[in-house]
Amino acid sequence: SNVECILIGILFKQMVLKPSIIKQIATENGFNLQPPRTRYVDPTDKLILEEESQRIELNGNIDINQFVTGIVIAVHGYEDDRGVFIVKDYCFKDLSIPKTLSPPKENNSVIFNQLECLVNSLTQPTNIQSKQLKVILSNTIRFIVAGNLIESSNRLKDTTNQAKYLTRKMTASSVEAMHSIDELFDKIAAITDIDIMPGVNDPRCHMLLQQPLHPCMFPSSSKRKTTHCLTNPYDFQIGDVRLLGTLGQNLDDIDLQSTIDSRVQILENCLKWSAIAPTCPDTLSCYPYAKNDPFIITDTPHVFFAGNQPKFETRVFQGSNDIQVRLLCIPSFAQSYSCIALNLSTRECYEISFQNETPQLIQ
Repeated sequence: SNVECILIGILFKQMVLKPSIIKQIATENGFNLQPPRTRYVDPTDKLILEEESQRIELNGNIDINQFVTGIVIAVHGYEDDRGVFIVKDYCFKDLSIPKTLSPPKENNSVIFNQLECLVNSLTQPTNIQSKQLKVILSNTIRFIVAGNLIESSNRLKDTTNQAKYLTRKMTASSVEAMHSIDELFDKIAAITDIDIMPGVNDPRCHMLLQQPLHPCMFPSSSKRKTTHCLTNPYDFQIGDVRLLGTLGQNLDDIDLQSTIDSRVQILENCLKWSAIAPTCPDTLSCYPYAKNDPFIITDTPHVFFAGNQPKFETRVFQGSNDIQVRLLCIPSFAQSYSCIALNLSTRECYEISFQNETPQLIQ
C-alpha cells in the first residue's frame, strides 16, 4: 500500500441505474416501475479498472461522470488501506499521425444530409443569390446521407399486433417514403456521388457494424455507379482526406452514462480514447468479434463526424505532433432543416438552412 505505480487496463463503470434485461422484464410485468431518465448517472456509481485476472476500484483525481465503460487507460497512483487505487494522474494511447495533406487544388465540398430543396439547389445553383453558397453547391463532389431515412412510427408497430387478414391490404407508409427517397437520390446521383449510411430506423439490423442497405431498396438510383450503400460506422477517403463517421448511436449512449454536456466534446473524447464506440457491447448492441475490434481508431482521420445530433457543433481537435482533426456533429434534419457542407481543402464547414424556400448559409 501507498507505493506509487502505473496500472493499465479497461474501465468498467458500475452503475445502479444502468438498464438491464431483468429490469426490462420487471417493467413489462408492472414491477418496480422507474420513471423515464435522461441519464443513468447516480452518486453511488463506481469506476473500476480491470484486466484479465483482477480488478480494482478507482478514486482520487479522476471524475467518474466523465468516463464510461470500455475505455483503455493508464493510471498513476497508489493503493490505499481500503484496497482502492487513488489516482494522481492518467493518460490514454497517443493518436497516430495522419497522412499529410497535399496543397489544395480546388475548393471541393462534401455535403451531409438530404432534402428535396437541396436537390434543386444542387441542380440549379445559379438561382441562389449568395455567392459563397453558390460556390459551395457548384463544387460539391460527394453527398453523404447520415442515416435514418425513415421516421420512427408507432403506427407501424401497432399493425404487427393485429391479425394478418386485417392488414394484408394495407401498404406501409415506409414503402411510399422509400419510393420518394429513391427519386431524390436518383436526382443527386445524376450530378455527384452519393453515400448512403443506414440508421436505427432504417430496415437494417440495429447492431453495429450496421451493414449497407440493400440496393433493391433504391431501384432507380442504385443503377447509377455514383450511388454507394455503405456501413455504419463508415471509414473512407476522398483524395488525401480521410473521414470517419457514425450515425450518432455511440454519442447517444455515452451521453446517457455521463455528465458530458457537449456532443462535440463526447466526439473529441472518443478520439482521445481511440474508440469509436467504447460502450459496445455493454450497453450498445454490436456483432460479436473474436479477434479484432472494429471500433478501435488505429489510423487518425482528418475528419471525425457523427450524425443525428441535437444541434450543429464543430471544432478542431489539436493533438500532439501537430495533429489536427475536424470534429463535426451533424444535426438531425427533422429538427434543424439544415445540412452541413465541408470544404475538403480547408476543412472548414458551413451550415446551410432550408427552413425557407431559398437556402441560406448560417454564419
